[in-house]
Formats: sequence, structure tokens, C-alpha cells
Amino acid sequence: MHQLDTSAKVENFKLNFRKCTNENCINASSQDNSLGLCGSCYGPLYSQLYDPENVKLQSRIERRYVLQLNKGCEFTNCINSECKRNTIEPQSLKLIMKYVNERLMSYISTPALPVNKLKPVHPNKFWFCVTDSMNLKMDLFRAFADNYDPNVVIQGIRKIHTPTHELLQSWLKSHT
Repeated sequence: MHQLDTSAKVENFKLNFRKCTNENCINASSQDNSLGLCGSCYGPLYSQLYDPENVKLQSRIERRYVLQLNKGCEFTNCINSECKRNTIEPQSLKLIMKYVNERLMSYISTPALPVNKLKPVHPNKFWFCVTDSMNLKMDLFRAFADNYDPNVVIQGIRKIHTPTHELLQSWLKSHT
């Protein structure tokens, strides 16, 4: 009976869970923003200003990416491929802006941004830097996501107070 109850909870989680659209985050996406980001990832982009054309939102996203690529972040264990900490060659601000607008901004389709109006639509993806603790959780996620349902791995990481490789492996074995 316990096994059935556990399986039902795992299945319910898989059906109802939507991961944050930040590729470096495993939090649940928030219903409060149309970007599909969790509260932590969306927080720095939030503004109360009226912005029906999303011009200001686009500027805030561009600014966040430019700062990340130009100056890096403060997180010592950063694994973000779109952060200065993890890039080999320094780039000029002009090249960074071009890269942000041509590549990174092209992965945002909802809401429509001025820079993307004529580009093909695909699911939102972001590459924002996250905290060191989130980076450790992402390392665990990547270690197990090939062998288990990714949503179940995320659920395990979220259920364990201080997840480790051993604890997560044990949790996954007892819940799948």
C-alpha cells in the first residue's frame, strides 16, 4: 500500500511540475511571470512599470546577460556556460551585445519581445547564474537525469533537506 501511495505521489508530481526555464535551475516555474522562470530567477527582472510592448523587460534581460558575460558573477562554483567565469576569451562590449541579441535573446518567445518579433518560436530558455547551492543541486540532477525520469530526480532533490549523491540515490531507488 505504501509503495502504491508513493508511486501515486511521484506520478502526480510529474504531471504537475513545470521546471524553471533557466537551464541552470531546478526550481519550479512560477505562475506569476510569463517567462516561465521561478521566483529566484525572475526576481531581478521584476518591475511594476507598465510595459505593454515588453521593451523594458527586454532591456532588463539584456542587461543581466551583458553583466554576466562582461563581469561574471559572485558565485564560486558557477557552472553557467554563459558567464564570464566560464568563458576563455574576454570579449568587447559590442561583441557581447551582439551575442546576447542574436543568440541568447532568440530563445525567448513568451512574452513577445521587440528583438524577437520576426524570429521562430520555441520554448523559452535562459542561462542565468544561480547560487552555489543550486549549482550543487544541478550537479546532482545531471548525474542522475540520464538514468531516471528528470522530474523524479528533481522531486528527490527537493524532498531531501541536504541532498548528497548517496541520499539521492537511495531516495530514487525507493521511489521508482
